[in-house]
Amino acid sequence: MIGFLKPRLISASFLCVGIAAVPVSSYAQDDRQRLIELVDQQNYQAAYRLADSLFDLLAGEPDFDYLYGLSAYHAGFYQEAIFAFERTLLVRPQDAPARYALALVYYKVNNLVAAEQEFTILKKQSDNALIKQNSQNYLAQIKHSQSKNKSSTLAKVSVGVGYDSNVGAGLSEIIFPLPLQKLGLVDFTLPKQSAYQQLLAAKILYRKPVIKSGAVLASGSVNKTLYSGLDHLETTQLDLSVGYAHSWQTLSARANLFYQKFWLGGSGYQDLTALLAKLSWQLDSKQKLALSTNFSATSNDDNSDLNLNTRSLKLSYSYRFDEHNLTAYAAHAIEEVDNFNSASKQFERDLNTFGLTLTSMIENWGQLRVQVQHQAADHPYLNETLLGQIPVLSRYPNKRSDHLNSIKFELDYPLADKWLWQNSIKIMNRSSNHAIYDFDRNLITSLISYQF
Repeated sequence: MIGFLKPRLISASFLCVGIAAVPVSSYAQDDRQRLIELVDQQNYQAAYRLADSLFDLLAGEPDFDYLYGLSAYHAGFYQEAIFAFERTLLVRPQDAPARYALALVYYKVNNLVAAEQEFTILKKQSDNALIKQNSQNYLAQIKHSQSKNKSSTLAKVSVGVGYDSNVGAGLSEIIFPLPLQKLGLVDFTLPKQSAYQQLLAAKILYRKPVIKSGAVLASGSVNKTLYSGLDHLETTQLDLSVGYAHSWQTLSARANLFYQKFWLGGSGYQDLTALLAKLSWQLDSKQKLALSTNFSATSNDDNSDLNLNTRSLKLSYSYRFDEHNLTAYAAHAIEEVDNFNSASKQFERDLNTFGLTLTSMIENWGQLRVQVQHQAADHPYLNETLLGQIPVLSRYPNKRSDHLNSIKFELDYPLADKWLWQNSIKIMNRSSNHAIYDFDRNLITSLISYQF
């Protein structure tokens, strides 16, 4: 996020005042102007090489030190950037952009104590609203990181509203099929029904270190959704998890036992039990590789044909640049039914998923996440019935193959230290060689959350 300060600091009109006041040779004057141009062009490697060659001549001048710090930071020389910004503040202690840049470098090298000190000063003293807001965001992240080193409990409650453009879309594809009343077929197309939602949620997380590099984790959450205009349709979901996390120098591992209970219309509908594991490698300060797997069993109270066993494997690669994080991932899953028969075998499938997720801090707005995903589902057996009731084999004599594309936008905006406004938009579209399963669906939610 240093880049947003460049126009204010590298403009010719701003720097020429400092340049003119220092009696240096015309050669140095030209090099200084060239340094300004290289930083302005974001050619940081060349800027750092030039700044380093001018170090003995110009170090100690706050304008030069700031440019030196910018080029060093973006070129990956973090310690040099720290020294440069500290020299700038020695001469100009009220220079908020320089202090903000220094705080960012401290955060980058994981010196959270020093970063917290600088961000706290900025939050209290800076007149720049953007710097104050971003400093508050970073302080919240630092507090969260520091809490990992001691026993901690985090609780959150949320309330909000939403809109679902197609509540019954993908009846057999989502974890919890929603058998809507008055379900009918019109030219083998499921009825499309939209609904507004009222959302309530509560979550608690607990972490207790048991050794220096390992901790026990536990969590529980309840989510309730009420749908308007659909005969008072409502869903309730309980999630419970317990696990252990361990970290080494560049390697970390985590294993969780997960249980989920789902109610539909106030009645028990489905249970899911899963074992999840994840192994992560920190390749360097910017790159991370992770491998995760899970084994789950789903038991449906209404229809034993929906009892499923799932195995999955996921590989992801993350790259952090400045204050942005980009993750690419690929996953493969196999779903098999417990009770194999002519009605249930249609639920067996192989899933291949590919996606990209970008997480970024947006100036004055908070944290933005964008996820783009493609999922291909191939069914190894012919589909003979719809939901075990309506014969469809004569209409679709081929094995089913689906392609689901989705894009999701999430924006978390901090309203205050403990208040968060969370918004999300998800757009989905599935095409299938069995046209009855084609659908498009838009989900919009807006939540206000309070963290204890």
